[in-house]
Amino acid sequence: MKTLSCVSTAFALVALMGTAAAQTTAPPPPSPAPAPAPASPAPPGPGDLLSYFSAGLAVMRLSTPEVETAEVRAGKIRITEQTETRISPWLQAHYIFDAVPTNYLKPGVFVGVGLGSNGSSFDTFGAGIMLSMKRAPWSNKADKNALNIGVGWYTTKYRVLANDTPDGGTLPTGVESVQYLRQNQSGVMLNISFSI
Repeated sequence: MKTLSCVSTAFALVALMGTAAAQTTAPPPPSPAPAPAPASPAPPGPGDLLSYFSAGLAVMRLSTPEVETAEVRAGKIRITEQTETRISPWLQAHYIFDAVPTNYLKPGVFVGVGLGSNGSSFDTFGAGIMLSMKRAPWSNKADKNALNIGVGWYTTKYRVLANDTPDGGTLPTGVESVQYLRQNQSGVMLNISFSI
């Protein structure tokens, strides 16, 4: 009986030692992998930068008519052609408020330049608000095509008769042709442009 008790005690000690050895030799659990660093945004490419520009036409209402042509008839200066509206080629930079939750229509702002009445210099400047419309949803960033309609304020140079050669007047002594001046004028404009 005493021998059986000793054997049982020996088995218990062996089991206890095995458990302790297993606990001391077991490898530690692996540490969690570090979280990947957030990817830095890609720099804007040429296509992204071009999306901030558009070209089209600007329509300006002139508060004072612009003299296009005048001539001398029977010794009197006569205006033969004048206009109260100017349509000018227009180039603008704009910003679209992309955060507005709409699919096909977004508001924005613009600033732009246009050709003057002589067609050889950019002497018209304007800024205002606009709406930009797309056929594809704005979530489709690959489609850059958009129609922009803007309303704003412009300043430009326009042509009038010189002070000493008014309409209906006579040419001053020594002057052989009608004289003109270019003056500043401001007003409301409408522009239509396309983003491509």
